[in-house]
Amino acid sequence: VTTIEIDQQAATGEVAGGAQTRLWHWQLAVLVCAIGWAITVLMLLSARSKRSQPQEHQEENTPVSPKAAYKSLVAACAADQPSQARKTLIQWAAALCDDNTITSLHAASQALADAELSAQLTQLEQVLYSREGESWSGAPLRESVERLHKQSRSTKRGDAERLSLYPTG
Repeated sequence: VTTIEIDQQAATGEVAGGAQTRLWHWQLAVLVCAIGWAITVLMLLSARSKRSQPQEHQEENTPVSPKAAYKSLVAACAADQPSQARKTLIQWAAALCDDNTITSLHAASQALADAELSAQLTQLEQVLYSREGESWSGAPLRESVERLHKQSRSTKRGDAERLSLYPTG
């Protein structure tokens, strides 16, 4: 191939057509990569928005310390708020028993295994799910919870003494 033939091929566009074919492949590769990046960015943005939405549901499942749950429960009982008392009693029972599967008053009643508390929880459920707007006094439930709280503290204290590193007795 002489320089004259190369000049003639360039003039007719034969070489340029080969370069156009190679350029088309690169353009396709760039387009596919750009679409991939766009999809990735959209997926990241949608995941971020989904993560920030269920904050209300997250609060219910967040583990609470037994002390904080106890204080909230006593406050709900003192304010005679049955729905808040239900929610905080479930949290308190789950924290006290260290069992996240406690999600209902029935499960809390079974886990705590106290006859007086079970009777109070039955009354609380009747008030919550009755058709009439019955008034509810949280004092009896608060007394039961305070009694159980004192029992659990004395049990923990006895366990700590029994399991101490340097026993005194």
